[in-house]
Amino acid sequence: MTDVTDAPLLDEEHAPDDAAIARAEAKPPLYRVFRGALYVTYMVVVVWFCLSMIVGVYKSFMG
Repeated sequence: MTDVTDAPLLDEEHAPDDAAIARAEAKPPLYRVFRGALYVTYMVVVVWFCLSMIVGVYKSFMG
């Protein structure tokens, strides 16, 4: 049986190179805020859609 502690944390072939790390650090600070705002907006729309479907089904069965 293989011990988990002997396994490498990240394979060399999957590790990001220096150029990828530099690109990630070069992004403006508001990039994360913008991406987070888009994610929150997406989740609000998904929740609104699901709730409207649930309410619609409930109303169709209850009268």
